[in-house]
Amino acid sequence: MVSHSPSAPSRRLGSDRQSKSQGRRHANVTPLEYANLINAHAKLSSVDTLYPGNNFGNLATYLLQPYQSHAPMLSTSTSSTTASNPPSKEFYLSLYNLNDRTTSGIRHFLSPSQFSDSVIEPTRDENNGHLLFMRGNLSPDWLNAIGAKFRVDPEFFQRHLDFRSTVGRPEYFPLPPLPSAAVNMTRLRLVTVGNRTVEARSRTWPDQHQLETWRQEGAKSLRSFVEKLTMGRESDTKSGDSIVREFSVHDHQHFSFEQDMSLHIMNALGGWLAIVWLDMGNNLSEGPQGPWTSDFFKTDPWAVNYHPVLQQKACIALENQTVASQRGLSHKTLDRDMPNKIEQSVSLLHLDYGRKLDAEILPQDPLYALYDIFHLSASSEVQFLNMMQTKLKRELSPLSQQRSSTLSNLLYHKQIVERHIQRIKENKNFIEVQIASEMSNRQTPERAEAVTTALLKDFDYLLSQAQDVSTECDRHMSVVMNETMIMESEKAILQAEGVAKLTRLAFFFIPLSFTTSFFGMNFFQISSESPLDIWVWFASSAPILALSIVFMLRDIPQDLRRMYCGFLIGVRSTRRKARKPANLKVGV
Repeated sequence: MVSHSPSAPSRRLGSDRQSKSQGRRHANVTPLEYANLINAHAKLSSVDTLYPGNNFGNLATYLLQPYQSHAPMLSTSTSSTTASNPPSKEFYLSLYNLNDRTTSGIRHFLSPSQFSDSVIEPTRDENNGHLLFMRGNLSPDWLNAIGAKFRVDPEFFQRHLDFRSTVGRPEYFPLPPLPSAAVNMTRLRLVTVGNRTVEARSRTWPDQHQLETWRQEGAKSLRSFVEKLTMGRESDTKSGDSIVREFSVHDHQHFSFEQDMSLHIMNALGGWLAIVWLDMGNNLSEGPQGPWTSDFFKTDPWAVNYHPVLQQKACIALENQTVASQRGLSHKTLDRDMPNKIEQSVSLLHLDYGRKLDAEILPQDPLYALYDIFHLSASSEVQFLNMMQTKLKRELSPLSQQRSSTLSNLLYHKQIVERHIQRIKENKNFIEVQIASEMSNRQTPERAEAVTTALLKDFDYLLSQAQDVSTECDRHMSVVMNETMIMESEKAILQAEGVAKLTRLAFFFIPLSFTTSFFGMNFFQISSESPLDIWVWFASSAPILALSIVFMLRDIPQDLRRMYCGFLIGVRSTRRKARKPANLKVGV
């Protein structure tokens, strides 16, 4: 049965933590049994239990695919590797024993069977921590093997594979969850900003219509990309292909795509285990094609570049050490010469993790051990928000030659920022819960507390900056709407002036048309044999035209009301004067 406990894993040291892990220890299950447990829970409805599992239906179906001959399967690698021999590009699982910072403390697995057959002995040290990296869209064999070995809460798999949850089933809207249901798992967002270079000989920018077309076509292309990942046909995708969650076209030059890094802290292996599932697996150029390639923009490959995530650390520029030199990886292993490769520094995260962190504190505190992952996500987020702020300022700058700050653009970006605000709030809540757990553990090192407190301040800053960008979008939308109203008012004034001119002309031509029509009537008194001369028409038209001009220049109804009021006042005054001598005689 799926665990529903909202409590965070224990981080106390020594026998207290070991007793808790032993109290939660369950009998080992096989990968098939793990899949069957989830399938049994998925069949429970609201009639059967207070905790129905309808939303686990697609996950259960996916995990049972290896045991169904007719189901499509993602291809998996069956190669092997050792700790001393670095893995090739096809490995998708790495396990770090944080108590052992030598090469023997890092184990790489290239196949589910190799991982299932491996023996991972719990460490008897009082400070015991492990870190497990998962990469890409893993096959159900991988998930069953990992879930069975560590008894991973299926909710973790369910949330990371949320794009599968609604295929052919109703949408139950379980995400985002309540804060109490997310104390031991969260999802970090990683944003990669792309740049489309405009050729120097091209002096014209694409118009707003082209921008809207890119956005619509990008959404369709992303849906097609996700559909291929979901269907899992061997001709379209394979295990370990990278996942992309969102794609946005910000203007004619910059675009971005977003990926997730799911985290889960749990009790395992005699201590704690932090599972990190990265959307970044195989290079994006190897899997299904999406809208982030040069083909989508119909331009040359060299014209589309991807910005690295810039992380600022003290004196980092003085250290000339790459992952390749640290781990002995060759240029060929890192595939730098692969044509059209989409470079992402996060693809190196699992190769030499935590070399800037204190090796003594790493196994003691999960949040401290995950600091590099949180910092990478925060760095990409602040880079993205800085770009958004810069573009908003440029669009409404008085010196801007291109007024592209339309309501559609602002609404589009506001929706993106609101999505980021929601995710930052979830991450901030997760950090706060973990820090509260640190405070309850008096043996947590002071340096770990200082680092995690600084991390919380970073996410407070991100939340404030994202909210500022959202407010700026609202302010810009008000400015655009006011400008639009002013322009419409100016147009209405011009139209009113034109109508006024036409009305003045009508005062001249309508009387003339009347007299012309009158003298053109076919009556006996007015006929072709009548001795009337043309001066009669002028003599008749002149007073009528004069009367029309008087009506145009004067407000006749107002003048009549004024004359009538003056007449009444005169009559009353005359009557009072007429009665006054009589009153005087009576007084005498």
